[in-house]
Amino acid sequence: MNRWNRIIPAAFLMYTIAYIDRTNFSIAMPSLQKEFGLDSSMTGMAAGIFFIGYVLFQMPGGYLAQAWSAKRFIFWALLVWGVFATLCGFAQSYEQLLVCRFLLGVGEGGVWPATVVLLSNWFAPQERARANGFWVVCQPIAVILSSPLSGYLIDHYNWRVMFIVQGILPLFFAAVWWWAVEDRPEQAKWATEKSVAPQVIANANAGSRWDFLRYREVWLLVILDLAFACGAYGMLMWLPSTIRSLGLQNNLLIGLLSGFPYVFAVAGSIYNSRRSDRKNERRWHVAMPCMAAGIFLILGFLASVQLPVLGLLLICLTAAGIYAAIGPMWALMTEIVPKHSAGLSLGLINGAANLGGLAGPYLVGSLRDSSASFLPGFLFLGGSLITAGLFTLLLQKPKALSVR
Repeated sequence: MNRWNRIIPAAFLMYTIAYIDRTNFSIAMPSLQKEFGLDSSMTGMAAGIFFIGYVLFQMPGGYLAQAWSAKRFIFWALLVWGVFATLCGFAQSYEQLLVCRFLLGVGEGGVWPATVVLLSNWFAPQERARANGFWVVCQPIAVILSSPLSGYLIDHYNWRVMFIVQGILPLFFAAVWWWAVEDRPEQAKWATEKSVAPQVIANANAGSRWDFLRYREVWLLVILDLAFACGAYGMLMWLPSTIRSLGLQNNLLIGLLSGFPYVFAVAGSIYNSRRSDRKNERRWHVAMPCMAAGIFLILGFLASVQLPVLGLLLICLTAAGIYAAIGPMWALMTEIVPKHSAGLSLGLINGAANLGGLAGPYLVGSLRDSSASFLPGFLFLGGSLITAGLFTLLLQKPKALSVR
């Protein structure tokens, strides 16, 4: 069987489930505010605390995937995060909700760099923008599918049922993952190609394990991804509440409108990833979508007050820009980071960057409390995306860094 038809779908479905278990919170936020008496800052903290647990296991997850097994690491992660995603539905207080959200982040921590390591073992450098782009389409697909489903479950049942129903999915999928995936082509009896390229990520035991900390590009990538995550997750978490502030109350309709921009995100991800591989160019395929997304986000919010249809269209272009950047961004990272410590490097980058997943939602909520408006928060999110684009242009071209 072709690796594109087995590894990519398995990774796609696995991370779709992971993304549902973190994005459903955005639809539940108004119900949680009402039940637990939360202000916007407290709600933003509950949304963002997931990323504290998530960050803690980025480097261990990346290292274990490289030195031990990406397949086995992700299998156990599926079981752990499935348990805590379900337990979110049983929280009886704000404090219990925070604990469950934090432990959900722990369960999902390391899955992203582990998957990047897995894909790098299966796909050559000239294929990785497409491989990463097809894989990360799972994120907008998860939003498209889960937003109306989450809204329906809340309208017809409650937020607890939503968390429980969606939390059991990874527990069932763990068996599918174990059957479908192997760490490398030579381990898979079904693989039609037993080797990919000599430039796959090297074994973690080669070279000095921690020398990646000396590389300027690694720290630029940390800042880049931190700014990117602030903008992307801030918009993701607060978009449903922003739509609600326009006067809508039906959760199913809010979910449908919240998911609509991510249809554009699918198209942006696939188109730009394929173009990046075809042109053999990464930096501008990351920088331009990031900066365009930041501008469209600010303009979209400003337009939504008087011209909601135009505002929604601009938010759609924002989502397209955000997801257009991700495939080439992670292809660029695997080409730049030191090969012998790639798992640790990618874990550091994604871990530190996902502090933006905490900062973005929290700062939008805090600015909303202090100003009684979403405008300052969305100016911050747009500026973060523009900053990510600018930092991309500070990176050296990968070819100049290929010899270490």
